[in-house]
Amino acid sequence: MGMTPEAVWDRELLPEEWEKLKKKYGTIRIETSLLRKVEILEHWVAEGMPEGCNWRELAGSRTKLRAWHDPLLKLWPWADDEPEKRSSAAPLIARWEAAKNELKRQKPRSIKDTLLFQTRRADALEVQVLALLADKAWLEQELVKARRKRGR
Repeated sequence: MGMTPEAVWDRELLPEEWEKLKKKYGTIRIETSLLRKVEILEHWVAEGMPEGCNWRELAGSRTKLRAWHDPLLKLWPWADDEPEKRSSAAPLIARWEAAKNELKRQKPRSIKDTLLFQTRRADALEVQVLALLADKAWLEQELVKARRKRGR
């Protein structure tokens, strides 16, 4: 199994790194992050809000949606509303509005549902860890092979 490279734009970036990358990768980074944010909100509509989570603070307005930053979930912020005005982003903004309107009508989720949500998230993180361990083992194996070749 080969290692999947992380996209150069899909990680935490220092301001100077972003400046170098934004012209080429800005649109895909922002629209991918917007899609991820919308999908999380839609998941909350379908499955219920996690206990103690305030969707209004994360995505209750376009300003908050832009600022929502969670490197673990690969949710990246952006500075202005220009990306949201692109025609390619219009369907995502419409989905965000629909999810937001639906969340306004929902009641907080029960402790049982919250536990189920947290269990599912822990399972997903465990799968991620196992994939990373497999990638690490593969890299170590490739390194050993390369050292053997060099040693001949």
